[in-house]
Amino acid sequence: MTTGTATKSNRSLRRFVSQAWVWPKSEMVYARIMRTFDRRGFEELKRRCYATRSPDRAGAQDAFKYLNIAYYLRQNIRLGLLLGLDRTPPARTLDIGSGAGYFSLVCRHFGHEPLGMDRDKVAVFNETCRFLGIPRVIASVEPMQALAAFDTSFDLITAISFVFNHLPDKSYWTLKEWAYFIDDARSRLNPGGRLFLGAVNRIGANAELQAFLRHAPGFETHSLSHYEFVLARRD
Repeated sequence: MTTGTATKSNRSLRRFVSQAWVWPKSEMVYARIMRTFDRRGFEELKRRCYATRSPDRAGAQDAFKYLNIAYYLRQNIRLGLLLGLDRTPPARTLDIGSGAGYFSLVCRHFGHEPLGMDRDKVAVFNETCRFLGIPRVIASVEPMQALAAFDTSFDLITAISFVFNHLPDKSYWTLKEWAYFIDDARSRLNPGGRLFLGAVNRIGANAELQAFLRHAPGFETHSLSHYEFVLARRD
């Protein structure tokens, strides 16, 4: 094993140990949420969604995996705990690319005021957000364009497993587009507010972007993993 590989492995091990508390606590939170969850209604929603599934709509097929609430809700609880949402005062949160709405559900469970933001193109996500009662703004993220107008600023903005940095020619954003997006997101945060970015393929495989996020202007940055970054607004 090379020195660089060994160092990376040691960092991963230390991070795993430091975050080990999350999993048993996330199970307790999951159990609390599910005690009042309409399981029968959600099963009916799943049946409706699968009844409309078409092999011709391959681009939307990945959305069906998010009907596995047992898995994806736990993942979002984990993130909520790592971000300290169970022990912070009530906050306004914006989840960009909110998908099925599970992270907003976690935020609401912890006493926060969540808002989702996504395109109105995936029926599964429309159904789950409606079922969960998650408020959403229908909008998309475009390169070198400001986010949608909001009538409030936020204490936390998240972009989880995002794909908005994909371009029509199958290329990806450069650091120029990322700098614009992060600066715009910063302007939507309250003093001390945080921006979370996490995507294993979009960040984890891009060393240049990782380096940029670690030194993003106007932020103090720390990482939860090699593909999860928390940027705290510095004033």
